[in-house]
Amino acid sequence: MGRPVEGAVPAEAGSTSSSMAQPPGPALTVRVRLLVLAAAALAFSTHFFPSPQLRVWLARLAGDPSMVGPGRVFCHLFLFSTLTALVSFAVWSLLAARGWLPRPREWFGPGPRPVATAVHGVIAGVALSAFFVGLVAAVSAAGVTTGLRVALSRFDGWDAVANLFSNFYEEIVYRGLMLLTIVRVSGRPWLGVILSSLVFGLVHTQYGIVMMSTVAIGGAAMAWVCLRTRSLWSAWAVHMLTDILVPLFIGIPGAR
Repeated sequence: MGRPVEGAVPAEAGSTSSSMAQPPGPALTVRVRLLVLAAAALAFSTHFFPSPQLRVWLARLAGDPSMVGPGRVFCHLFLFSTLTALVSFAVWSLLAARGWLPRPREWFGPGPRPVATAVHGVIAGVALSAFFVGLVAAVSAAGVTTGLRVALSRFDGWDAVANLFSNFYEEIVYRGLMLLTIVRVSGRPWLGVILSSLVFGLVHTQYGIVMMSTVAIGGAAMAWVCLRTRSLWSAWAVHMLTDILVPLFIGIPGAR
């Protein structure tokens, strides 16, 4: 028998889990729940400090690379969510070592059903992209000004390569540590989906309020898929597909 988890209380007999159940593990005491929340909040706070300051310093050190071509890849690889993702992964690993969160390697894998993970990611990514494009088209046809417009664009390979990295970093932060912390502490998957997606939308301040709202909707879809498949890769697939497909049909002010 393995050693008991510190700060855990016995689970209720006869408890069951759904297909989108909370990450497994013994129930946590109130003290441990507060510690886990505080640790996750501290990790996310690096998004506000010192990440922006470090981003400016690194950009200057690199000669202020442009946001086109290889410079765009450099910025996405090193400047945007890099520090917050590294800190989040470290905190996640430490909390998992105490048995308070599921181990990262369990969520970095393809999930219990790899084919289903891939299918969920592709279908959700295409469906979400179609929803966004259809919504913008309908709103524009109604004469509502949102700052978004239906406009065909060329595929930007450099942008896709850049998003390979920054999107993965964001999955660690929002669908990794943040989502799993909320679900583990509250025992309510729906609460984790809602709160993590709201934060995901709010931090995209380079967009207007309408686009931030659609980003939050996208975050909810990614969180649902992640919990459904028990894998970050399905959420990352949704993220990548929407970032590739949506800009082909919609002009997005402030996109970087």
